[in-house]
Amino acid sequence: MPKDSSSPVSMSDIARLAGVSESTVSRALNNNPLINEKTRERIQQIARSMNYKINESARNLRLKRSHTISVVINTGCAGGQTFSDPFMLDMIGAIADKLAQYKYDLLFSNSIASNDDWHSYLMGSRRADGVIVIGQGVDDNPLRELQKLGDPLVVWGAPPSRARNTAL
Repeated sequence: MPKDSSSPVSMSDIARLAGVSESTVSRALNNNPLINEKTRERIQQIARSMNYKINESARNLRLKRSHTISVVINTGCAGGQTFSDPFMLDMIGAIADKLAQYKYDLLFSNSIASNDDWHSYLMGSRRADGVIVIGQGVDDNPLRELQKLGDPLVVWGAPPSRARNTAL
C-alpha cells in the first residue's frame, strides 16, 4: 500500500528503501562511526531526497530530555520586575539568544501551578531540563526543594530584605 504523500517520512520508510534496519538508519543519520561510510552516505542521501525531518518530540522522549529551559518570572515577589520593564525584556532576549546557540528552547512563565510543587510542574513533567528563576521572592522554600532534588537551577535576584542586608 503506497504511503500518503502528506504524511511525514519516518525512519522505517528510509530503512525499507535502503534495505537496512531502523537502528542502522538512526545511527547513519547521527553519523555514528559503527556504520561504514558508504552505507552512511547512501542512507543520508535517501533521507535528503525524501525530505526527512527528525521528529524532535520523539527523540526527546527517547532521550528523556526536552531541550527546553524554563524561565520563570517570579512576579509574586515584592517590588519585582514586570514583563514590560525594558531591562526584563533585554534580559529575556539575551537568555533566549544564548539558549538558541545551544539549540535549546525557552519555556516562559510568570506563575507556577503551586508554589509547593515547582519540581512536578516543570521538571517532573519533562517540560524543562532546567529552570532559570528571575526574582527569588519572599519564600524561597520551593527553590530550595528544587535544589535538594538536584534539578538544574539558576536564580537571579535576592529578596529585597536580603539585598538590603548585604549592601554596603
